[in-house]
Amino acid sequence: MPNISSIANPSRKVALITGASYGVGAAIAKALVRDGLDVALTATRSQNLAAVLAEITAAGGRAIPIDLELRSQKIIESAVAKVIGKFGRIDVLVNNAGAF
Repeated sequence: MPNISSIANPSRKVALITGASYGVGAAIAKALVRDGLDVALTATRSQNLAAVLAEITAAGGRAIPIDLELRSQKIIESAVAKVIGKFGRIDVLVNNAGAF
């Protein structure tokens, strides 16, 4: 895994994607990476998130995983701070997480 403390690149846009561990969220993350964005992958299923992260980084993309529980304002704020701390900003937010 890359050293995520030093991957900020001011010339690249950054997306935070909720529900990025499978399905539509993972597909959106991969498409955004193909379009040149850095991505923060968030989900509650960390094992699935690790697989998506591995696929993105193996293809040369830049991503960070964040376990995220959307029912907690403090955890959301912490996740946003992590993304900004690693990438310098957030340009795109994909609200894809859902519950059944």
